[in-house]
Formats: sequence, C-alpha cells, structure tokens
Amino acid sequence: MFESDRPDVTLAVAPVVDEEVSRRGIVVIDGDDVTDLLEKPQATDVASRTAMVGRYVLGPSVFAALRDLGPDASGEVQLTDALRRVLEGAGRIVAVPLAEGQRRHDIGSLEGYCAAFLEYGLTDSRLGPALRARAQALLDDRR
Repeated sequence: MFESDRPDVTLAVAPVVDEEVSRRGIVVIDGDDVTDLLEKPQATDVASRTAMVGRYVLGPSVFAALRDLGPDASGEVQLTDALRRVLEGAGRIVAVPLAEGQRRHDIGSLEGYCAAFLEYGLTDSRLGPALRARAQALLDDRR
C-alpha cells in the first residue's frame, strides 16, 4: 500500500477494549485514512477503539516534524505529535489492520516485556532448553 498510494505514513492498527484506550495511541479512521490521532486519551473522551500497534512506514515529512518538535512534559518527543503535524499539514496517513490471527506483543509494560521475552526465549533453539530448565527449577523452588 505504501509504494502504490504513497501516503506520508502507513501504520498498523488493531481494536482495543475500553480499558486499554488510556494506554495506547488511538486513531480515528475514515475508510483507510486516519483523520486524527490521540496519545493515551481517556476512553470517555474518544469514540474510537482503534489503536496503533507499533508497526509504521514513515515518510520524510514525519522526520521533519520530529525534528521540529520539542520534548513534551515527560521529556520525550512523541511520534503521535509528529503524526498529528503531518495530518495538520494536509499529509495522508493510512491505517492497515493487523491480519486475522497476526500476533503482537505489547512491551510497553514490564509484564508485557517479560512475557514476550519468555515466549521468544523459551522457543529459541539455542537458549530455550537452558531457560526452560532454569524456569522449571525456579517453579519447583530448587534454587
């Protein structure tokens, strides 16, 4: 889609439940086009339950917007703010839903990061056997 349509941004999205809205970047979509983006809004403040899921194809206008942004109150430069600037400048952002059954891991929390690490570590042919043995020993309380 990025190559054929040449939007400024293509981003992956997925539906979220009300409880997750305030922990995500939320997008408002009309067709395939994103019309607004909100960083971690309250569920009561936005009708959309569609979230960005950390897969982006960014065009040059996004990097220009990032260069122009200063840090927010937390000291971070927010990608969502840059994407909003692209929209405000008549740029085009296209949303692509995750495919049916496509998995993602949320590493935005310590619990999510640990879960992703364990899942990949346990299935790794080189690391998995030792990691499984250590985990089993800890579960059996054999330190």
